[in-house]
Amino acid sequence: MSKIIFGIDLGNKQTKLYDGTHTYVMPSSLLPASKVEGGFSLGKSDNMTKFETKIAKGGSWYWGQGILTYSKDELTDSLMHDNKRYSSRPYQNLCELSLGQLGRNYVEAKDGVLTVDYVIAGLPSDDWEAKGDANVNEVKKNFIGKHLINVDGESLTIDVKDCLVLSQSFGTLLSIVFDGATFDGKKENTFTKEQVELSQTIQGGTIGVVDIGGGTVLLDTLKNHNRSSQNHNQYKVGANTLYENIANAVGTEHNFTADVQTVELALRDGLEDGEFAYKRSALNVYDMTDIVNQQIDDWSYDLVDKIRHTFSNLGDMDLLLITGGGSELVNKEIIEEEFDGSVHVKFVENPEVANVKGFYYQGQILSMDAK
Repeated sequence: MSKIIFGIDLGNKQTKLYDGTHTYVMPSSLLPASKVEGGFSLGKSDNMTKFETKIAKGGSWYWGQGILTYSKDELTDSLMHDNKRYSSRPYQNLCELSLGQLGRNYVEAKDGVLTVDYVIAGLPSDDWEAKGDANVNEVKKNFIGKHLINVDGESLTIDVKDCLVLSQSFGTLLSIVFDGATFDGKKENTFTKEQVELSQTIQGGTIGVVDIGGGTVLLDTLKNHNRSSQNHNQYKVGANTLYENIANAVGTEHNFTADVQTVELALRDGLEDGEFAYKRSALNVYDMTDIVNQQIDDWSYDLVDKIRHTFSNLGDMDLLLITGGGSELVNKEIIEEEFDGSVHVKFVENPEVANVKGFYYQGQILSMDAK
């Protein structure tokens, strides 16, 4: 019988989930049910699900992309820039909801007990190393064991047998190396020529990984597939910084306080055609395309400076990998031009879910080793 593996990447801004079949990208914020079901509420928005958790710090929550239509003040955010995040109530509930979101796809969770053999999660590299194993153990404690979760009125029971916590930068590398692997031996692996060449570089070379998330930008150096203790850093200038800068610029130009969450949604909606509008109300819609483009350029140049500062050994690197959901927002031409002639730059495909797919592949490797 195949092992059940959940890859879970709880980022500061987005939570990514993958079990080999189902992929989810969810906010790393929660909406308390009281905000939806109170006497002054108009009811729930589309594209969100009600969860009830039974842990000590549990509660009733709505979760899904639909919660982003509510104001930031109404949401419970798990974004914290300290090592207390992993024992906080929002984070613990986010772990529960992640298990419930994946577990609801399995009949065993509804009719009995769903046994999850491995949860593979990740931490930012500095958090992974900080306080000895304290952060890693806190994450494991959140996942290992039996969980009772109610999803839209349906009770689920999920029993997690083991949890492995990786440094986040390894997720992208694992995704590149093992994407197309079948693991069960019943089908041939489907690796592309470019993937094979990239894998050889990753496994035998020196790689700089730039993971642009919502709250942070993580920079790591990997040599022969091992993380180097030198030339790494963690900056609090992720996509949130870009959204805040745009909101400030829009507010200054139009003389009002712009909402960061509205800016974020506008950027997601406008990325494909490159046109961005801030919708303050039905009658007050402001074109902010020029502001967005200027702020993206400024943010991209700032990232270049931080990459140069951290990777003083760029000339020794074989590859600079750019990944994370925020990498879809940067001006790629600026990044490529600034490092042209210094190091080969590779933007990872489907960067938002690259880490979590790599986590899942690591679980498959563990399953094979256990046979």
